[in-house]
Amino acid sequence: MQEFVNEMQTAINDVKNDPEKKERGFMICRDQAGSTSKTETIIGPDENSLPMPDCPEGAERVGMFHSHSIFVAPSAQDRQVAQSKGVGFQCVGTPMANIEENGRVRQRDVIYCELYDKESRDVKSMHLLVGNKINKAPILHTP
Repeated sequence: MQEFVNEMQTAINDVKNDPEKKERGFMICRDQAGSTSKTETIIGPDENSLPMPDCPEGAERVGMFHSHSIFVAPSAQDRQVAQSKGVGFQCVGTPMANIEENGRVRQRDVIYCELYDKESRDVKSMHLLVGNKINKAPILHTP
């Protein structure tokens, strides 16, 4: 997943610079040789919807990323899409989210990722990327 963080940050920056705050997103795929790649980043029609692209034929969907303009964590609808796509993780990028750091609230670009259990599809763990630091983020869990 780390190899796609720069692509996620680029999408977040694009949302920041877009007056309409349209969502951006891409799918992360694994081909039959085991190499991972991403689909082209697509732009949704508005800030609340994004038809996720599919992986090339013969490639497995392993993860997905999309942006939010306000909310940090994936919504219930985001989780349903991830479940229907059968991905092992999804990440949501949010520009200038309010994050508490050392007792102070600061605005930071955030990438929030959920990893899913392969059998139950329940959220197995959550991680928050602020800058270049990845932290466990149980306080952000929204059932």
